[in-house]
Amino acid sequence: MKHTFTYLLFALILLATTGCKKDVSLAIKLTGYQKMNTVKLQATLISGLYSKQSILERSLDSIHFETIQTIEGILPTTQWIDTTPVANKMNYYRVCNAGFCSNVVEVDYLPLGADGTFIPNLADKLLTVGFDSDLRPYSITIYNRWGAAVYAKQNIVKVKTVIDVSQFPSGTYILYLNDSIKPITKTLAIIH
Repeated sequence: MKHTFTYLLFALILLATTGCKKDVSLAIKLTGYQKMNTVKLQATLISGLYSKQSILERSLDSIHFETIQTIEGILPTTQWIDTTPVANKMNYYRVCNAGFCSNVVEVDYLPLGADGTFIPNLADKLLTVGFDSDLRPYSITIYNRWGAAVYAKQNIVKVKTVIDVSQFPSGTYILYLNDSIKPITKTLAIIH
């Protein structure tokens, strides 16, 4: 009996300190992606949870969450926009409502320029390319100075792509992004 009381007390303390009951992914489904320099999130109510408040939380380690937005209630589908995601980091999101939390969504946020791209002029071992194609598949091709394709990848839908260029000889290259709507060409120097 003494051990049962101890476990019950521990469970109540744990529930009070975490603020959320065990994640219930089937109650609220959360999806998210980077759109230009924001993160768009959508919470869909799967089963009958309801409360007067829904809380959007963000974390940088997927363990310690902080509230970034609060709205009254939750509709069958609720849209959120995080206008201040943490740059060059994995941002983790969840929505809590009535003491239950959604699944955790990861968004690897990369700040983009006005043209919707992030392409550095210089690379050494890894080249990080960012492109907002509005979730349309796009391709990346890198050409050497003689016009030969030295790298090609198609059907990319993520905003951020990391390319290993450590085996490319030092020199000038042309990087071509194409999503069939707004092709972009940039010059790139690889120096080891």
